[in-house]
Amino acid sequence: MARAVLLDTCAAIWLMNGDPMSADSRASVTAAQAGNLGVYVSPMTAWEIATLVSKNRLRLSLSLEAWFDALLGFAGVRLGTASDNRAQRRIPAQYESAGKVPMGLRPADAGW
Repeated sequence: MARAVLLDTCAAIWLMNGDPMSADSRASVTAAQAGNLGVYVSPMTAWEIATLVSKNRLRLSLSLEAWFDALLGFAGVRLGTASDNRAQRRIPAQYESAGKVPMGLRPADAGW
């Protein structure tokens, strides 16, 4: 079953750079896009990117604002909020039982 996803900062960078992602992560993003379920990115990601840039740990080819706008321009990518109920539910059982969540991809209904 397809569901909304929440990208962490690394996944947002990978998506913007066109870097490879795991097959499961790519499939989750594609399914969320196809179902118009939402590929969410946290406002905290903008802060984390700004911090990485300010410490010279990340170089962007665009200004920070233009970079984040371009990220939000990808199909289905939406800015998440702390009040979004989907971001306040529990981690799905298949991840919880394995004791991990896939690297770079957090289900949008993760309760953390």
